[in-house]
Amino acid sequence: MNFAVREDRSLFVAFALLNAIGYNSESGLHFSDVRKDVRLSLAAHAANWRHKLDCEGLLEPLLRSGGAMLMDVLPYSSFRDDFSRQIEECSTNWQRASRSALNGIDKWLSAFSSELPLESLWIKHRKSYETAASLLGSVIPRLQSLAARCSDENHNVSVQLEPNLLDAHGRGYSVSTPGQTWLYLGPLKNLMEAETLAVHELLHRWVDPASEHVLLTDDLSELMPRAKAQFRIVAESYPEVAIWLGETVVRAATAWLVPKSVEVMFSNEDELPIFWERAGFIGFSDAYAYVINEPKRSLEDVLSDAVLLVYERLQRW
Repeated sequence: MNFAVREDRSLFVAFALLNAIGYNSESGLHFSDVRKDVRLSLAAHAANWRHKLDCEGLLEPLLRSGGAMLMDVLPYSSFRDDFSRQIEECSTNWQRASRSALNGIDKWLSAFSSELPLESLWIKHRKSYETAASLLGSVIPRLQSLAARCSDENHNVSVQLEPNLLDAHGRGYSVSTPGQTWLYLGPLKNLMEAETLAVHELLHRWVDPASEHVLLTDDLSELMPRAKAQFRIVAESYPEVAIWLGETVVRAATAWLVPKSVEVMFSNEDELPIFWERAGFIGFSDAYAYVINEPKRSLEDVLSDAVLLVYERLQRW
């Protein structure tokens, strides 16, 4: 795999729009300095832009799952500086569907960027993005080590890491095609946080298609109303079974691959599966017990087997 870090103005504009129209999620008590300044600068325009996008039928899909759909379409957006129509299709159906839900968003991103002081805000905070990019660059050796555990098919894949300082602290998102992956990574405090989040998001490259594939044999969509009623995290972030299933496996695999992240959260490793199962990640304990006892095999094989284990657990649930 070939890794690179990029400070992306188009991602900055996209999340400035999201913040202006009501994306308020934050894992900490306060917004980061960059995010707070951008939000304050755009606050007077919030109602106008909410109205415009609501009239176009774009407000709800833009805000769904913290802007997930907007991130799905960014690689294909003509608004991007590095836009290329040669990009392959996304690897999952739910990400491919985002473009129809946000049809016409490019013109609104362009209008938002030209009508409001986005360029001056980008210049003002560019140094913060460069600092965040430097931190992400320090993670690349860890990701290269992870890629070395994969099959030869991944050698020509490009992975682009992009700091996303207008997102919530420690939140990430990934979009993949057969030949490329984009990792959008929110504000991070230190190298360990950066390593944990980058590994987590890169794992989605392999886990998400496997999760979608296994559900082709059985429709478990009837589980979602129950899951959303029982678990807040599922209701807020995971609209489909495949996404929920995949996140469970990715969390288990991340805890296996970055054990230091477990030490920060838990004094005893036995607390880990109990916590995540109670939070709503049904099957986490099965996946975690499997991956930590696995012999050295292809990473894709390990992850694929873990997906099957969680799938079987969801069937029983």
